[in-house]
Order: sequence, then C-alpha cells, then structure tokens
Amino acid sequence: MNRHLALASLGLALAAGCDATTAPESQPPERFGALTALIDGHAWVSSYFPDSTVAFYDPASGELQVFGQEVRPDGWPSLRVRINRGAAPGAFRLGTFADPAFGEWYEPPSTDRARGDQGPRGFLSIGAPGDSLVIEELDPTTRQLRGHFSFSARLLRATDEVHIVARFAGRFLVP
Repeated sequence: MNRHLALASLGLALAAGCDATTAPESQPPERFGALTALIDGHAWVSSYFPDSTVAFYDPASGELQVFGQEVRPDGWPSLRVRINRGAAPGAFRLGTFADPAFGEWYEPPSTDRARGDQGPRGFLSIGAPGDSLVIEELDPTTRQLRGHFSFSARLLRATDEVHIVARFAGRFLVP
C-alpha cells in the first residue's frame, strides 16, 4: 500500500470515530490466503482455501464478508467480519449484529461437561470503543484484499467475552 493511501486510511479511521491505536495493538503475522488472529491472546490461523480466498465481496452493494475457518477433528472454529454495504478502503466501526458492520466468532462444540452445554459457542461483537475494521487494500482488478480488525465479543445469552485482533490478506470472490 502506498504512503498516501496509508495516511488516508488513518485519517478515515479518525474521522469515523475509530480508535487509531487499534492498528499498533499486538497483531498476528500476515499470511496471504489466511485469516490470522489472536483470540484472548491465543494464536489462531484459518485453514488455507485452495485459491487463497479470505472474503466475499459484492461490488454492486459494497457488502463484504471476511471469513476464516480452521478445520479440526472436533469442529471448525470460524471467524467472520461483515460490512452490509459500502465497503471500500478505509476504517469502519464494528458494532453489534444489528449494526451495518459486526464481527462473529464460533468455537466448536465443547467437551467440558462442567460447562453444561455441548454445542458450539457463538460470540457476537458488542460494539466496544475501538472495535474496528480497517481495509487497507480492496483491488477489484486483482481481486485482492488486505486489512485488519479488532473487536470484543460476548457469548450469546451469557456473559463470557473474548477479545479478537486479526489480520487478513488474500483473494475475494465476487457473486
């Protein structure tokens, strides 16, 4: 990304009310074709898709879904950030499921009998201060995307919370 676009992204982050300090927050390394994350400080990496896909993007509406899944024998943990419309290079505030942009984290079913449930655990972003998505690159010609996000999420119908910091780089599919 060139210096002017980087400065413009920072300016957009400040103008959009996003906490510009989320970018320097301890971040996982960037890996092309993967979504890398720190989930409550624990490293997580999505499994590679054969074509390095990390997102779906609809240029007509600007809807963008950045996603990653890790294939494991006990289930597929999934991480997703979605913008319902207007995705472009710049910064976006992540809110709750009812907002135009939000994040989700799903853990595989639990084997902890003391917890009392055996199903997947779904966490949704809560719109905490500083929760944001920054799109550094969205190139319709090469269909490549790069950026980072950070958000706090709460377990559905419970008080358990996680903090997620992630980077993504790869290709996007167009419907």
